[in-house]
Amino acid sequence: MQRVETHVMVNNVNPEWGDKLRIVSPSQSHPVSLNGEAEFDIGPLVGAMKMNPNGFPNGTIITRILPSRSNCLTKESFIFWKDGMVMQKMCLKLKKNVECGEI
Repeated sequence: MQRVETHVMVNNVNPEWGDKLRIVSPSQSHPVSLNGEAEFDIGPLVGAMKMNPNGFPNGTIITRILPSRSNCLTKESFIFWKDGMVMQKMCLKLKKNVECGEI
């Protein structure tokens, strides 16, 4: 199991994180869990990487994932090509042990 962490926000009632987390060699068959509070499916991202999109122009959207009951997305998430890397931006809603919140 791989573990990555964000930094701690102290004395802030409305914290915003802009941390970039890098996950190496993900297992496509298991969702990624963030402290058990939110999770997302890594499969579409791994599939986009396997396409080998070298040569795509920067900003090319490879695929999009819509929010649904089966994921924790709060809005549409795009997998795209930027600076020689496949990237995904997402906003996740927290689901357990919290009144409300998003990551």
